Amino acid sequence: MKISKYTFFFDIENTDFYAYNTLSNALIEIDQESYNILHNRIQDEDLSEMLFDNDLWNALVTNNILTDNNEDDFLKYKASIMRMRSQRTGMHLTLAPTMDCCFRCHYCFEKYKEKKYMTPEIMDQIIKYVTSYPELKNIKITWFGGEPLMAVPQIEEFYDKFRDIWQEPFISNIITTGYHIDKESIRVMQKVGISSVQITLDGMKETHNKVKHLPSGEDVFERILSNIELLNDSAPEINITIRVNLTLENKEEYIPLHKLCLTRFYGRSNITISPAFVLD
Repeated sequence: MKISKYTFFFDIENTDFYAYNTLSNALIEIDQESYNILHNRIQDEDLSEMLFDNDLWNALVTNNILTDNNEDDFLKYKASIMRMRSQRTGMHLTLAPTMDCCFRCHYCFEKYKEKKYMTPEIMDQIIKYVTSYPELKNIKITWFGGEPLMAVPQIEEFYDKFRDIWQEPFISNIITTGYHIDKESIRVMQKVGISSVQITLDGMKETHNKVKHLPSGEDVFERILSNIELLNDSAPEINITIRVNLTLENKEEYIPLHKLCLTRFYGRSNITISPAFVLD
């Protein structure tokens, strides 16, 4: 047996040790000795059952932490993807009405943000794709970017086209920096049925304003907090999740930022805050 290429090992403060396999979605806590054996092995190196407790060995094999053949694992992964793609009753559309954005966050995977916006022709192609699945029963739409709220007219135009061919309920959410939230964008968010908004913060004010900064020197951090209040006041039915992007540089800021948000938004409903770890 060898370590599956879909397996990752990590520890928490050198006291708790884990193996995680992305193919089986299995997370197993293991002892330090076994962790050291596994973590230090070359991926294609054969492992002996004699090195491990019998129960642990069986758990590692059953949950695909260890494998006989990585090619077989890849075929399992491919089959899983094909099953998801071939099902016809549900669809999750991730739509980018623009790749434009006023920020250039260092961790963003979209390094080249073109000032292009979704055209009516592209909208029609998406609508055509949706209607090609007559068995469709459930649709979820995630608005993404770039910064999607820089393309509010395009979001509304797509919705009007979409509603011509889909009258059933659907789920809609948006991922945004929060900088462009205003009364007009809130009107459109309510019209198109957005039920949840994810807004990104990058730490306390000084840190956030270094990551998301503008030539004008505007206090972006304060504007986003004020926009969260505006959104919550104008559309209290929309759930707001404040996602805090954490790196090695700002990891100590999560607790004070969490406390700041609890104080700032005290008494408001439908506002939560959660961490997100930037790994690259």
